[in-house]
Amino acid sequence: MRMPPVALRLLGPVEVLGRDGSVRPVGPKERRCLLAVLAVHRGEVVAEDRLVEALWAGSPPRTAAKTLQNYVLRLRRALDGGGVAIRTRSPGYLLDGTDAGGAGPPDTDAALAEARIAAGRRAAARDDHAGAVTAFDEALALWRGPGLVEFADRDFARTTAARLAELRASAEEDRVASLLALGRHREAVAALEAMVADHPLRERRWAQLMLALYRDGRQAEALETHRRLRAVLAGELGVEPGPDVRALHAAVLAHDPALAVLPTAVPGGRGAFVGRERELGALRGHVADAAAGRGGVVLVRGEPGIGKTRLLAELASAAEAGGARVLTGRCPEGGALPFHPFAEALGQQGAEGQHGADDPAVAALVSAAPGEAAEVLRPDELRTRLLDAVARRVCALAAAAPLVLLLDDLHWADSGTVAMLRHTARVTGHAAVLLVGAYRGEEVDARHPLADALGALRSEAECRELRLRGIDGAALAELLGATAGAPVAADLVAAVRAETDGNPFLAREIVRHLADDGALRPDGDGRLGTGLPLAAVPEGVRQVVARRRARLPDRANRLLDAAAGIEGPFPFEPVRAVAGLDDTEALCALDDALGAGFIVPDSRPDRYDFTHALIRHAVHRELNPSRRLRLHRDLAVALQAAREAGLRVAAAEVATQYHRAAGLPGAGAGVGPALDAAEQARRTGAHDEDAAFLRIALDLLPAGDERGPELMARRAVALAWALRFDEAVEVARAAAAPSVAAEVASVLAQAGSNRHAWSLAPSALAAVTGPDGPDAVAWAALTLLDLDRREAADPDHPGIPLDLPGRREALRVLLGSGRLAGRGDLARYAVAAVHGSRAAIPAEAADDPTVAAFLVGDYAAAVPLFERDADLAEATGQLALEVYCRAGAARCRVALGDLDGGAAVIAHVHGLVARLHGLGPGWQLLHHEGAQDALTMARDEGWPARIADFARWRDPAPDRHWGSAAIDAISARAEARIGHTGAALGLLGRPVRALRDGPAWAPNYARTACEVAEVLWLLDRRDHLAVVERALRERALPADFRFPMTDARQALARLCALDGRRDEAHRWFDAARDVLDAQGALPLRAVVDHDEGLMHARAGDHGRAAPLLDRAAAAFSRLGMPGWARRTAAAGR
Repeated sequence: MRMPPVALRLLGPVEVLGRDGSVRPVGPKERRCLLAVLAVHRGEVVAEDRLVEALWAGSPPRTAAKTLQNYVLRLRRALDGGGVAIRTRSPGYLLDGTDAGGAGPPDTDAALAEARIAAGRRAAARDDHAGAVTAFDEALALWRGPGLVEFADRDFARTTAARLAELRASAEEDRVASLLALGRHREAVAALEAMVADHPLRERRWAQLMLALYRDGRQAEALETHRRLRAVLAGELGVEPGPDVRALHAAVLAHDPALAVLPTAVPGGRGAFVGRERELGALRGHVADAAAGRGGVVLVRGEPGIGKTRLLAELASAAEAGGARVLTGRCPEGGALPFHPFAEALGQQGAEGQHGADDPAVAALVSAAPGEAAEVLRPDELRTRLLDAVARRVCALAAAAPLVLLLDDLHWADSGTVAMLRHTARVTGHAAVLLVGAYRGEEVDARHPLADALGALRSEAECRELRLRGIDGAALAELLGATAGAPVAADLVAAVRAETDGNPFLAREIVRHLADDGALRPDGDGRLGTGLPLAAVPEGVRQVVARRRARLPDRANRLLDAAAGIEGPFPFEPVRAVAGLDDTEALCALDDALGAGFIVPDSRPDRYDFTHALIRHAVHRELNPSRRLRLHRDLAVALQAAREAGLRVAAAEVATQYHRAAGLPGAGAGVGPALDAAEQARRTGAHDEDAAFLRIALDLLPAGDERGPELMARRAVALAWALRFDEAVEVARAAAAPSVAAEVASVLAQAGSNRHAWSLAPSALAAVTGPDGPDAVAWAALTLLDLDRREAADPDHPGIPLDLPGRREALRVLLGSGRLAGRGDLARYAVAAVHGSRAAIPAEAADDPTVAAFLVGDYAAAVPLFERDADLAEATGQLALEVYCRAGAARCRVALGDLDGGAAVIAHVHGLVARLHGLGPGWQLLHHEGAQDALTMARDEGWPARIADFARWRDPAPDRHWGSAAIDAISARAEARIGHTGAALGLLGRPVRALRDGPAWAPNYARTACEVAEVLWLLDRRDHLAVVERALRERALPADFRFPMTDARQALARLCALDGRRDEAHRWFDAARDVLDAQGALPLRAVVDHDEGLMHARAGDHGRAAPLLDRAAAAFSRLGMPGWARRTAAAGR
């Protein structure tokens, strides 16, 4: 394997490596000590007082704080340009990586060693002992001496140094174990003699040396080794060797045949890998593509038992051998654990030395604990944050080495896992990441969450499908021979292939059954056949499993019966209790089932799983329905007891078992676990699972329980966030409570379906008391929705909210309730409606950047407010809100004349929008388009692209009626900018009606008036002039709400100029200059000079036009407004 580079060495003296691999000088011991402290806690903030304690061992000088700062400064200089950096993070410092913008802690030799040791242990577990030895050798070669050798006796390093020493020692022993498994006992003897000398009290080494000597034909030396061990232990500790060593000593004395080298294949193990060379080659090619930065997705499809899981395991081995990092996750049957395969996969990297690098959302996912920041996020933001954090984490892991992420059993995937797969595929398309998923095609119907994703992935990412079918006769013969231990006769191969259609799992099970029955006999050529008629070959896995189970002891069958009630890996202790076995019986039963190949150990401690779901199903179907029902009840009780005792049992597992036993008394005990599972799902944004567990809670709830309406409301909300709008409405109506209808309707609107929200409003509104009652907030939300519903149904509606009875009162109630926090556009709407004019807005309201920018017009004050809120949104994972805030800051920067700064922010926002890819609400993403429009207005370039963008927003859908006039107006202005007179004028119908009928406080009223005035100005037309002028004079100017890159005084001046009233136009142009100067709105201020100059030029008064146009041209040049500069030059001609 090509070992990836590391930035920091801890396995020996602490060293920093430059990007070229050379050791960078750090300086004297004090600085190396500081680096060591930060390295021990890499990726974590280390407080200054802890650093002082570590550096001066409890006796710091008076100048310790200043000296520490000096050490940090000098160490930073020494590290500059390398692979690590020290960052200031309150209340201390953080050692971070410098690649990918410091995307995590630096890669260390210790982390790499842990990863390779873990890979070696995984290889050994699957009997790939040659691969295991290679991985262990690579890991052990990284040690240059004891870990943190200079500081191993210091308090800060003692624990880590001891852990690294134990890691090294255990890896040496694991390496020897694989050597012995490979029959390389002479090589093992040479290594073990030095190992026992280094650590004479580690009994495992002595036992390995005894076994290696015995296998090398040196029994006397093996017995002498035992005598030496006894002497060492007696002299040092006064004890005898442990039972394992004593048993080995007795076996050596007895020449026990079991001490011979054992074959690496075990019953129930992986067996031969045959017939899939082409498919594995294709997947290895995709790994190579990913390593070159061409990431993608491969979906492996096939029937149960066809070899999907085995193919993924072989790919994992090949990819690891080629230098890639491999993470694996599996969807549990039943889908009760949201995002489980990603949590499992990312949990593996935590065990490989990447501690401290995770986003809190990822850490919470992996630990199955709620994130600390969860309560500040809305449900849609929770989900978005988690999806994006996982995708970015995958990218960060791939920065050090190509990453292969294997996701098995996607036919059991929950909707959250499918959404995470899609988002990760989109984000990692240009990273060194290969996503490989496996699923059963026949189990994914049109209603399955994976069904839509399969089509979408092909358009959103580089996605390929690999279809597995039965293996051919030659491969099947090889497989059966490996399973039986000898070549198999052709007629038996043909019979098995006819029965199984080349399905490897079914074929192996049949041959194992025949072998267990003693029905395989060699023929004249030494090939195994069966003396039974070929018709006796059992049909299907159920018959095979039943016959094989008949040969197991009763204790093993009792254990298997109990375990079959749990979908996915089962915890040993609760299953033991349900099976009615004591510890000794249960452990023996476990050995029986493992040895027979029915179950295998799971990656989690003390959990096991059936070797294939088909076996679990076959076992479970052997139980009659009444036994199954009681089994699920007993499992529920046992799992809950284990959960209460502190075992890691998910609430979802308990709730699922109670639900399956709902027909028996006592099922109400499952309500609590179901609610716990729903809450955990809610906190990770797994809305479908939240709704599912709330449904379980409702099903199990005793009749008449007063919690029913509240749980129905919660379920309706979860369904709304899951975009299951019809069901949400149905549940909300069933709750028959106005407060529930109001809450669900509000969530439906936020989640993207005003139409469904409107359907709840009329009946619920009739049941609330009004603006002065106890349900005033519900009344207000329902009133606004009902007014929207009525307006949307009006084909002649002008595309702007009208001043209808109740609307302003409802906005007043919502504004006063504090419910509009984080809803920038709605807050702006309410502030304008309640206060009526810019002058009446209280100063504290302008602390909201939306109010400051889009009503008050204080762009300079709004920029830091938007940036503050954007930073907070970024920290808490509110990606759509971050888009809105950064786009708002960009708009204000452009309005102030910082076009390059605004463009840089817009480019950053564009990347955020690409990550969202439709995950956020439209009103927030629309501001990204608005920021780009502001920049285009300032530069006066790129209009065709803007026209195409605006066309997407001119959607005839009724739930966009409120903003349609504004969208038509800005579209018309874009068409007018490039001289499309007919198209521009054709778009003015709705905006003109909005100016005639809408109130000044309606969102975008003043802006729409300015946009229509500009269209007429650009085209030198007087169409609708009287209506627009009246709107400006009588509504927009008295209210004086302001918006970036527009001004009502300038708009009125343009209309006066079009109407030949140049003197009045001059006064309004001057008024506009005063306001724009006060705002610092430099681009629009220059446009005012251009406009007045153009007015005089159109009238033939070039003497008055020239100085204005010259002044405008100079400003355009200075500000970087090339399109306007060309317009000014044309006006001067």
